[in-house]
Order: sequence, then structure tokens, then C-alpha cells
Amino acid sequence: MSDAGQNPTVGFIGAGRMGFPMVRRLVGAGLDVVAVGRRPETAAALRELGVTVLDAPAAVGAAAQVLCVMTFDDAQVRDVLLGEPGAGGALGAMRPGATLVVHTTCGPDLVNALQEAAPAGVSVLDAPVSGRAPDILAGRITLLVGGREDHLETVRPVLAAYGNPILHLGPLGSGQRTKLLNNLLFAVNMRLAGDVGALAERLGLDPVTAMRAIAVSSGSSYALGAVAEFGGPDVAFERVREFLGKDVSFVQALAAELGVDLGRLGEIAAWWHPAAG
Repeated sequence: MSDAGQNPTVGFIGAGRMGFPMVRRLVGAGLDVVAVGRRPETAAALRELGVTVLDAPAAVGAAAQVLCVMTFDDAQVRDVLLGEPGAGGALGAMRPGATLVVHTTCGPDLVNALQEAAPAGVSVLDAPVSGRAPDILAGRITLLVGGREDHLETVRPVLAAYGNPILHLGPLGSGQRTKLLNNLLFAVNMRLAGDVGALAERLGLDPVTAMRAIAVSSGSSYALGAVAEFGGPDVAFERVREFLGKDVSFVQALAAELGVDLGRLGEIAAWWHPAAG
């Protein structure tokens, strides 16, 4: 990955709500970071951290020994890594010995396709995250990693700038499949937490106060705590609907492909993505 005793250059694409805190942690760990800042305000904020801002994903790919991607969905992953026909993306510019780390939650097949498309000597890991921006800033975001274990160990010192725990789950794509299961359960729990809030109101209780009480009692769950923290079901659902709907659709498609019945999990989770339910 780098010469002995030297830190690798880390490339970063997707310095948004989750990605920017990752970049901050990488810089704080003493790593040289290069990134794309497509919006002027993002570019300015990155430069203020000491990041070298380049004008295109391909330039970041060429400069990076470890390239981390934290975009929103499959389409954005393809755009920045594969580019438009004739335009080129970051993946094709990466050098032998470099590692691509896909933090985006995306379809499991996509990361395998990226490995097939990667230049010789470039390895790919899928490492979707579980947690929120404050967890990244505290260095305790969970990384669910798929890919060769020796490739993970090579880049573990970089990922440890923000990831803890860093969990190896199996071959490439295993991290994405595990993340989708996690988000399926989270989607179900969020929906049930919302039902509890509605029931609390019908019982004459303030729903947020009731949920905050339950959140420190035996009925607690991460989802319930999130609903209470956001200020009730309606606000919480609006905050997470886009990404949970996306991830539920992935699970529905994967289950259909494998002929797996999601049962009660699928029935409840389909509320987030009714068109595919």
C-alpha cells in the first residue's frame, strides 16, 4: 500500500453529511487526504481542513493508495468510479497496489462488478457503515466489511481513523448483505416505534415523553431512541425515509432473486417501499 514507515495517501469521494466527518477524522489521524469538492462551499471547507482538493474523481483515483467512497446510492457510485462513456472515473485511474473501499450502502452485486472492472492489482472492499455522523466524529462508527481479509488488514490502520468496530464478514459483498439485513431490522423497528408513539397518544400520553422513558427501560431499541431524539414518528420517518426506502428495496430485490420469503419482516418493512412490497 505504501512504503514502509510512510502513511498512504487517502482519496475521498463523497464528503457530505457522513463523508465530511470521515475526512475530518482522517486528517486528524495525520493522513494526507485528497478529495473531490464539487460544490464551492464543500471545496472551501475541505481546504480549510488541509485536504488537497482535485477537480475530478479520476484525479483522486490516480493520487490515492486507499480510495474511500461515501456517496448516496448505486448510481452515484457508478458515476464517480466508472464515469460516463469516454469520460473515465476514479476506478480506472487507480494504480496497482491501491485499494478501493466502498462505504456507500449499495447493491451487493455492484461491488463485485467493480472488482471485475478494476485495473490489475487494485483490490476492492465493501465497507458500509452503521451509525450516524456523531459516531464518526467520535471514532466509533461500525464498519461492516466484505472482501479478502488480507486486503482489509492492509487498510485497517486507515479505516481505524473513524471505524470501531471494524468487522470482517466474509467475501466481497458480505458487508453490503449484512448492512441490508441491519437496515431491514432497523426499518421494522422504526415502524413499530412509530406505532408505539401513536398508541401512547391515544392513551393520553405525550408520545415523545413516553418514548424517551421507554428508551431507558426494557423496551428500548436503537430505533426507538432515534424516534424520540428526532421529536416523534413523523419527523423521524421524514429524516430516514429516503435511505431506508432505498435499502428496503434492495432487500426485497435480493429476496425475490433468491426465492426467499421475508415473512413478517417483509410485511412491516414494505411500508417504507410500498411499490416493491
